[in-house]
Amino acid sequence: MIAIKLIWANLAARPLTAALYVVILALGVAAAVALLLFSSQSERRLERDARYIDAVVGSKASSPLQLVLAGVFHADNPPPNIPFAAIAEIAADPRVKRVIPIALGDSVRGFRIVGAPPEIIALYEGRFAAGGPYAASFEAVIGADVARAAGLGVGDSFSGAHGLGGGHEHGDRPYVVVGVLAQTGAVVDRLVLTPVESVWDVHGVAHDHEQTPGEQAGGSSGHHHGHRDGHAQRSEDVEAAQTQSGGAQSVIFGPRGRQSAPPQEVTLLLVDLVSPMGAEGLLRDLNGASPFLAARPAAEAMRLYRLMGVGGQVLQAFAFILIGAAAASVFVTLFSALRERRGEIALLRAMGATRGTVFSVLMGQGVVIAALGAALGLLGGHGLIEILARSSEQAAAFGLSGALFHPGEILIALGSVAAGALAALPASIGAYRTNIARTLSETG
Repeated sequence: MIAIKLIWANLAARPLTAALYVVILALGVAAAVALLLFSSQSERRLERDARYIDAVVGSKASSPLQLVLAGVFHADNPPPNIPFAAIAEIAADPRVKRVIPIALGDSVRGFRIVGAPPEIIALYEGRFAAGGPYAASFEAVIGADVARAAGLGVGDSFSGAHGLGGGHEHGDRPYVVVGVLAQTGAVVDRLVLTPVESVWDVHGVAHDHEQTPGEQAGGSSGHHHGHRDGHAQRSEDVEAAQTQSGGAQSVIFGPRGRQSAPPQEVTLLLVDLVSPMGAEGLLRDLNGASPFLAARPAAEAMRLYRLMGVGGQVLQAFAFILIGAAAASVFVTLFSALRERRGEIALLRAMGATRGTVFSVLMGQGVVIAALGAALGLLGGHGLIEILARSSEQAAAFGLSGALFHPGEILIALGSVAAGALAALPASIGAYRTNIARTLSETG
């Protein structure tokens, strides 16, 4: 009890100095924890989302990394479009099992709107928490994060905006929510899924389609966008428009197999292969003489993680430098205090304090400073990740959350406390070895 009172009394005697060391140590721990959470969560999300898709095909004016970031992780701007007719060309390859076209360009409250056939829900192993799949233009299925953040449910309507936020809002073409997906932990949690025809309708691309929910309820809005009128029935479920090799291969074109003609375009093609072994050959052929560019999500995810890892290692080194600087400061301060207060320590011993008590007082100061810094650092690291996830759409797309815990945080905290104890050890040993008589005679 006496040792604890003396520890707090000594720290209170120099509050600014103690607070400075706590802050320095907390900054180092926060940086290390934030890097640990970022790397572990982003790596897990990259691996999870990349495993659903064997290849992504898009415009040659793009890059493999952009194709994957935009089409798989939905964390980048869309690349230039490709002709809708490209689907049949890709699907004709015997190595291809299925092709799912997606059309990008709009968003709602920062969540990307993805035009795609309903099969994309099964691709991401989505399950419905409410409602069901869409069957007509301007019907939408939303992910769990979208429903929670935007406050949307089955039967609600919303309007999309151009880009990933802040763009022109298409208020004259509202979407109606017909389904809400359960939480999956995958990128589909943050997506708004709708038929490709919805994206075409919003951007004025003519095509053969049925009435939208809005047209069925109240007629034309006055903005025809080049649509054909007179279709009163809803479109039927999206099915395979082309099958080959006894149904082993399929390509998803749109409602009831209607093939669309130019100038209709899509942004990307998500390709499911008969065998993953054929991926390298398909990529080599497409990236050669064809007008398309193909990329493997798994390979690009690994490349992206390596790129992030280089910067992470630099920041991690900086974090440990901060922790080391704080420990060194504690060492210098306590050792200086030992020399300045030798008389007080000898007087304590003369008044009955044991060697263990004076040892514990100095050791306790180092441990308390380190423990406070570690605790604040843990909170700060989680806070940094949560702020990053809430303020950056790219960070949110990688599934970052400050609410998740990583076992490695325990090692970082224990390491920081150990560094504080090690820094206090020389001064503590010096106090333990204090010669009472000689010290009192020298200072008296």
